[in-house]
Amino acid sequence: MKGLAVYFVSKNDFISQFKENDSLYKQAKTFWKHLEGLSLGYYAIAILLGIALACWYYKPFNESPGRHYLPKYWCRFLILAVFFAAIFTFVLEFVVAKPQLDGALGIEIKVALINAVYTVVLYLLVSILWCVSNKTNAYPFYKIFM
Repeated sequence: MKGLAVYFVSKNDFISQFKENDSLYKQAKTFWKHLEGLSLGYYAIAILLGIALACWYYKPFNESPGRHYLPKYWCRFLILAVFFAAIFTFVLEFVVAKPQLDGALGIEIKVALINAVYTVVLYLLVSILWCVSNKTNAYPFYKIFM
């Protein structure tokens, strides 16, 4: 599975730096195999957090008493989605594929941050779809683009 290709990290670039040392080369291949094995988990984190936090903002939070239709609340939920996506992704990677090689921690951080960006995209898409298709008094995010 080439699941990490969408995270803009290259297997060849990472593993080729260890070709001179057989034991490090094997460790690098094992590390990469573990990271690729987690790729469905990365997608699940982005999808679940992006959709769940947007839905939580538009339904239970927005319908509770108070002035929740302000842009600051919408942004807070977006920031929560980004934060949790990055943290959950990094913790998942760190537990399953410990970064013991040079450059491994950087790859894990990069994948976690890009997964947070994918979560933002999903949050934005759900927000636009929610505002366009449902009657809500929440922050009309879609009007920014119109």
